[in-house]
Amino acid sequence: MESREAVDFKKRSVLTVCWAGSDRSQMIAEELNKRGYFAEGRGVMGGQNYVTEDDLSNVGIIVFSSQKEKEIFDRNQKLRKAALGKGISFRVLNITESDKDRAFSATDRTDFEEKIKANLDKCGLVDPNTRP
Repeated sequence: MESREAVDFKKRSVLTVCWAGSDRSQMIAEELNKRGYFAEGRGVMGGQNYVTEDDLSNVGIIVFSSQKEKEIFDRNQKLRKAALGKGISFRVLNITESDKDRAFSATDRTDFEEKIKANLDKCGLVDPNTRP
């Protein structure tokens, strides 16, 4: 039986997933870490930063940057089965690769960062420091 501390840690442990695991997932993880979660980013494209079954061992939530990445993850039956077997919940944001490209071509990424914050709030991963 897991201790209460282990259960609480798992509930606040988040794996963020985008296409390559290098930009959107990292920025989403950074914001979640500011909010008191334990987050790190991975990708579904394959390669060096690809999400693996080991990444799912102590995670309570997977946050996909968009529906596209969730669909790719779901096609990998091994990963999907592992996540469901561990009781991991899923959240899907609406942060697309095009959103990231526009933000990275601009000199100011404030709008992109605000979009990440708003999407996290909508899916219930709010900043506990901003609650009334």
